[in-house]
Amino acid sequence: MSKESSPTELLREKSLVVVGGVGGVGKTTLAAAVGLHAALDGRRVAILTIDPAQRLGAALGFRTLGNRLRHTPPKKLDPWRRKTGGSLAACMLDVKATFDGMVGRYAPSATLRDRILASPFYRELSEAMAGTHEYMALEKIYELHALQEFDLVILDTPPASALADFFEAPSRIVSFLDRDVVQWFLSPKRKGIAGFAIGKGMDWALSMLDRLAGGTVLEDIAGFLRDFQNLFDGFRERTRTVDELLQSGRTGFLLVSSADELPWQAALKMADDLRRHRRPLLGLILNRMLPDELPKAGNAMEEKLLGAAHALHRRQIRIREEAKSRFSREAIFEVRLSDRDPATIQDLARLSFTSI
Repeated sequence: MSKESSPTELLREKSLVVVGGVGGVGKTTLAAAVGLHAALDGRRVAILTIDPAQRLGAALGFRTLGNRLRHTPPKKLDPWRRKTGGSLAACMLDVKATFDGMVGRYAPSATLRDRILASPFYRELSEAMAGTHEYMALEKIYELHALQEFDLVILDTPPASALADFFEAPSRIVSFLDRDVVQWFLSPKRKGIAGFAIGKGMDWALSMLDRLAGGTVLEDIAGFLRDFQNLFDGFRERTRTVDELLQSGRTGFLLVSSADELPWQAALKMADDLRRHRRPLLGLILNRMLPDELPKAGNAMEEKLLGAAHALHRRQIRIREEAKSRFSREAIFEVRLSDRDPATIQDLARLSFTSI
């Protein structure tokens, strides 16, 4: 039996919630709505988005949303509060600013920090490290979590990301730092490029690269990596801490889909990934659902439109029944299709979730 409810009931024991889903299903809007409803229920909430369209900021009343937290004025929440004490803040991930912040945090001196940040290899290294985007999102999440100013942090993941990318990102970063090519440059036995022989094939490649790049590029890379090595311990320690947070009982995952086939199949795959990695899947939100009863047509044009609506309605019923089977241990919510996407705090506060 369906009844009006709210996903925030699932989040009472959680301090971090990751919202996943493909693009076009309203994931960013629903992440904002869930965060707002939690704030109206008395919790101190921070929302992090990686959506370049900045729809989250617009929905929360901000013209721009950057790497620093923006706080929603309490008076904008007051008309909708159900409990006192709640607050709402949001920011949008800036990968470079977050990475720069990590360098500043782990560098043992301001001189070394500035030398690393000024290096032409710094940007190349950060882009080459697989999982950098996801790892920086987790780094920002940890920053928000460590502030201890919030009861709940919500991450609105980028549309193209599989949720598995987020909990695999820390190990991928450590794996990169431990690669042979990185460790080769950092070898204490290494005394110049010419004095280190690692096989004829590599010798030839290094010699050719040196000639093409002007003769000093490898020594420059080695110097940069020796500087960067001072940060490795900090990276590894934060990786361990972030991974512990993701695996703890304080973290949960919410999936968002629509009744369209491609988003639905993507949601099923994300759910399988979460279960395989033993991550806590809290529930599923089916967005833009048609009402159970459709109106009757009044003319030929309406008849044609209703024909398409009935086809969508049949698919919706099938997906709803499949959801009940595939998500039998998790909560399932539906949000009705409206004539426009919520664009203000008032719209988000009035957004209705139906539990099925």
